[in-house]
Amino acid sequence: MTKINKIKRGKFFTFQNLFCSFFGVGWSNYAPGTLGSLAAFVLWFIIVNVSKSYGVGIVHLTYFMTATLIVLTIIGIFATNKYIKEIGKKRSDPKEVVIDEVVGQLIVICYTYMFIDKYTNFTNESLNNLIIYGHLLSCFVLFRFFDILKPSLIGYIDRNFKGGLGVMLDDVMAAVFSIVMINGMIFLTKLYFSSGFRFIDFFH
Repeated sequence: MTKINKIKRGKFFTFQNLFCSFFGVGWSNYAPGTLGSLAAFVLWFIIVNVSKSYGVGIVHLTYFMTATLIVLTIIGIFATNKYIKEIGKKRSDPKEVVIDEVVGQLIVICYTYMFIDKYTNFTNESLNNLIIYGHLLSCFVLFRFFDILKPSLIGYIDRNFKGGLGVMLDDVMAAVFSIVMINGMIFLTKLYFSSGFRFIDFFH
């Protein structure tokens, strides 16, 4: 039995393995990174619904998510470092480690949702839902695009930063690229459809 199989079968239920694989999602044989991104959406829906039930506004939710994502990123760096050492240094970015996809995808959703939430106040509920689902789809597609292809600075980080830092940081940077693209599209859409639009109105 290989070392990785021993970890998978014999020591699966450890904090490190459960955290790095996001409770076993990463052990899937089919597109674990994509499943990690989808798991982030499930987690996001839970967080949003719980926050709404307690009357938590978008600003406080963003503060909470910022603190949570920082903590998850730091833990992810150290947990992934330890995991990589256990399975051997040849696999610097193990496929079963998907906490980076989960964190990266959550970053994209969180820092674009704050803008989308402002523009889903139409009386037409179908239109509101269309905007929300379109936003979530763009979050998923763009993040997976940048995470898989790793253009520009993302690829540089992936090639030059090893261990847990590299695993987490390239996904964080893929999230940043996605946020810029999505918020740019939101801005241009509002610019196009708003009458008497002023740049300063976008931040009000």
